Amino acid sequence: MKKVLLLFFFLSFTTFSQEIEYDRAAFYLKNNQIEEATSSIQTAIRKAKNNKSKYYLMYANVLKFQNITDSSFYYITKAEKDYQSRNIEDSLLYTYTLKTEFYRYLAEKKKAETSLLNIEKFNLQKIKNKDIVAYALNRKMAILNGYHDGSKDTLEIVKQIAKQIINLEKQIKNKEVIAYTLNEVAQIEDYKGDKNKAFAKYETALNYAQKHQLLNPEIDISFNLAKLHATFKKDNKKAVELLERLITKVEEGSNVRQKFSLFLQIKEYYRETNQLKKALFAADKVYKYTQDMNNQEAYFKLNVVEKKFDLAEKEKQIQVHENEIKIQNLEIANSRKKFWLVFIIFILTTIGVFTLTYFFKREQKSNKQLRVLSDENEFLLSEAHHRINNNLQLITILINNQLDKSTHSERIEFKKIISKISSIATLHRHLYKSNDKKNIEIKDYLTDIYSNFSELFKQNDIISNFEVSSFKINIDQAMYIGLILTELYINSIKHAFYDQAYKQIDFNLTIEKNQIILNYQDNGQLIKGKPMPKPSLIHQLCRQLEVECSIKTTNGFQISFIKLIE
Repeated sequence: MKKVLLLFFFLSFTTFSQEIEYDRAAFYLKNNQIEEATSSIQTAIRKAKNNKSKYYLMYANVLKFQNITDSSFYYITKAEKDYQSRNIEDSLLYTYTLKTEFYRYLAEKKKAETSLLNIEKFNLQKIKNKDIVAYALNRKMAILNGYHDGSKDTLEIVKQIAKQIINLEKQIKNKEVIAYTLNEVAQIEDYKGDKNKAFAKYETALNYAQKHQLLNPEIDISFNLAKLHATFKKDNKKAVELLERLITKVEEGSNVRQKFSLFLQIKEYYRETNQLKKALFAADKVYKYTQDMNNQEAYFKLNVVEKKFDLAEKEKQIQVHENEIKIQNLEIANSRKKFWLVFIIFILTTIGVFTLTYFFKREQKSNKQLRVLSDENEFLLSEAHHRINNNLQLITILINNQLDKSTHSERIEFKKIISKISSIATLHRHLYKSNDKKNIEIKDYLTDIYSNFSELFKQNDIISNFEVSSFKINIDQAMYIGLILTELYINSIKHAFYDQAYKQIDFNLTIEKNQIILNYQDNGQLIKGKPMPKPSLIHQLCRQLEVECSIKTTNGFQISFIKLIE
């Protein structure tokens, strides 16, 4: 009886202890103390023996603030599978909502809208946890407001959802949802309505956040209100005043990304109000936090990978140990039954077992070392692609920052460079996500490049037809084809069309009998007296790809080539 009581008290204490760590993590996250939140939730996961999904979702949220999205999705997926198997509707709704918000945060519109369909399947009236209901409605409202704000009908739906959430205020504990709902309502007026009404609604949202001591909503709403003062009323002093109230609160936390955003925004307002010393101070802060973000992101990603690796190794060791125990027990049981009758056979069998065990362990050790080396090489290669992608994105950010200081002709050249960098960055992003590091799915890769130009096509009233067959090629060939497509799109947009009502670009890439066939054509018209620009870069890229391209300019611009797959 005493042993049972001791076991009961031990399990109760363990559960209580991990819940304390969970509550601490939630408190730290609410107050932007990201490193402390990370430590607490990792401790809670380590202490939990089962039903870890609740802690996984908290950890995913913490990782999101550190911009470690791959690991965030890993833990969300684990929780999703668990809740699906146990059919826990409240928790499953929260998991789908969190997943939808991550897609919205990453600006992946199609995935966000697809994930939103999972939320629509739930009967919210039957969900007992109203905090989860309010959060799900709030995120639905944010997606509709962000992706469909041009429709009057959609705006009315958004306003109706806002009323539903506000009516739940007395039934929910998480007041952040109410604050962010009021902020979304203000944004409707800000983007599509009456700017003067937007001021009042932002003030209402800000007062609510301050009243309930909601730090993150207060910061986000202040950002929006300051931007509105600066852009609509041209009152940069008021914008400075709003953001200066946040400096101490933000600096006390450990959310480096939030610090970076604050000083990046206030720097411009200082510059506009001719407070040059403060602007220089803010610029130094921006540089410092940029470095901190890069270092912190690298540290946390490495830490997450190491923990996953350690956990897998421990599970393997436990399994090996259990197998050894089972084998030993069987040997002991058999030896007791047959010891006197088959003594000599037993001795020979024992020698055989130990010999086999020796060679088995030696082989197992050798295989284990090979697996470790293989995993390390795969990890290093994956990290290399990820680092290259991050560095290319950083270069893009630096070039974008330079655009405002450049002349019109320099801007055009900078944007061409950005497009080409984005093409290469897209390749490395695909390689990082793929298990195959030598070959790439060309359709997915070129579709991403095409998506980067879709907004430019709309702005220039260009009809674009894009058809690519699905097949894999090696990364070098994929990169050159991606750069060729990027350069062709840039040239057509810049040079092809002059005072034309109907503009069209067609791109087709197929594979037939081990041959890649590329065709590209626009219906642009040459200006009389103006020679056609020589596509020298296209020729250089074709030489690198080892193909002979055919160019025709009789009816628009047309280029085609055939590449043999070896």
